[in-house]
Amino acid sequence: MWKYRLADELHMPSLPEMMFGDNVLRIQHGSGFGIEFNATDALRCVNNYQGMLKVACAEEWQESRTEGEHSKEVIKPYDWTYTTDYKGTLLGESLKLKVVPTTDHIDTEKLKAREQIKFFEEVLLFEDELHDHGVSSLSVKIRVMPSSFFLLLRFFLRIDGVLIRMNDTRLYHEADKTYMLREYTSRESKIANLMVVEATSLSSGTRIKGFIACFAAGILCSLLGTLLLWVPRKGLYLFAVFYTFGNIASLGSTVFLMGPMTQLKRMFEPTRLIATVLVLLCFALTLCSAFWWHNKGLALIFCILQSLALTWYSLSYIPFARDAVKKCFTVCLA
Repeated sequence: MWKYRLADELHMPSLPEMMFGDNVLRIQHGSGFGIEFNATDALRCVNNYQGMLKVACAEEWQESRTEGEHSKEVIKPYDWTYTTDYKGTLLGESLKLKVVPTTDHIDTEKLKAREQIKFFEEVLLFEDELHDHGVSSLSVKIRVMPSSFFLLLRFFLRIDGVLIRMNDTRLYHEADKTYMLREYTSRESKIANLMVVEATSLSSGTRIKGFIACFAAGILCSLLGTLLLWVPRKGLYLFAVFYTFGNIASLGSTVFLMGPMTQLKRMFEPTRLIATVLVLLCFALTLCSAFWWHNKGLALIFCILQSLALTWYSLSYIPFARDAVKKCFTVCLA
């Protein structure tokens, strides 16, 4: 299989989970020279000998291991984040397309001008969820206007609880020019630094108190809903409402710890997007069943569904927890 051959050639144990080897964005002159962007050449630029990054739980995992648990087989190091400084692949005769240093910069003001976009395309080259510890992706997009075209190749890396990194290659050409401008930038920051910046409006003590108060209110609402379940006639409605508000409060309590923007970003990350949508949908349907539809059966069903969805959402924050649950179900059903 071509993936195994390519992995051997690149000295990698494995390639990204989603590798789009046939996806190519090419800009080519009629005479044959040009530049293209593809996943294979991008992975050739991965440095397998630089310092290896670790996931947030790496130290705890290593401390929990005993010497006899695993063999001491040495695994050849490689950059499991697939960080690449790829800037494109030149095509055609080298004499027709020269790369020379310049002090010129892309005029961002011209890019802000309102022009008709004649063509736009975005191409995903590869993506990997880093075993549910973040995301590593490389994509390229281009827009063509009457006076110019602009291309952005972006490598994006996020390791949960560790860092965020972006390597950008920008390519710009004006119709009346005989050259293209290419700019490369690399930026990264530790997650801890970003979280501190976002949460500076509240002291650490206030954030902890807010979290405890909100989480306790959520538990109290859920317990109160359970007690109200035995109220004649309206008991099931009251249970559904208080149980839902309790889950909403518990889910929202972490806003005090990480800040609202970080909370929203984590909720809608690819690894937990479906779970988040299901949780919010079940919240809404439960309240609709109680307040508007007055249907006890539906209210109870949606309470059960929101509990399952919330459990699946919570497991996404525990390394390998979802995989363990899947394996348990597989064994039970086998």
